[in-house]
Amino acid sequence: PDTCAEETRVQLRTTILTWASDESGPRVYWLTGLAGTGKTTIARSVCIDADAAGKKIISFFISRGDATRNTATRIISTLAHQLSGCHPAVASVIFEASNTVPLPSHYSVAIQTEMLLVRPLHEYAINVARPLFIVIDALDEGTDHEENSDFSFGNGGHMLAALISVLCQQGVISSYS
Repeated sequence: PDTCAEETRVQLRTTILTWASDESGPRVYWLTGLAGTGKTTIARSVCIDADAAGKKIISFFISRGDATRNTATRIISTLAHQLSGCHPAVASVIFEASNTVPLPSHYSVAIQTEMLLVRPLHEYAINVARPLFIVIDALDEGTDHEENSDFSFGNGGHMLAALISVLCQQGVISSYS
């Protein structure tokens, strides 16, 4: 995957990493820009930089042309899989959810988010001292139009705002701006 060339976009990458380390500031950093300006490249580079700095990271990079990387369900399941590697207690919550009948994939995206992200993120907050850095790239490229989704891409592409709202309501994120 493409990353920033060495010594490029240093100021922006440093700004994002500084933001990620500030636990008293806003919990969401929204990188915007015109198509083709390098947002995905910056996001990939920041993930590498954050990992090198010892930050715990989970990420999802949406791709409109890849059916395995362009739906809300894929975002949730991938982030849950990555989250399960953060701590045994977190993995246990995800394991229990994934063994429900019916399977989480049969529920709405909102319920899947609760089962596979919100509950495990609560467990992460209880058991892991360091903050979790979550990167979701290219939400505008999602093609999901699930009828049972409370925040699918088909609902005006507002999945991130809805996901953040759910996480705030559940107390996973204390605030954002």
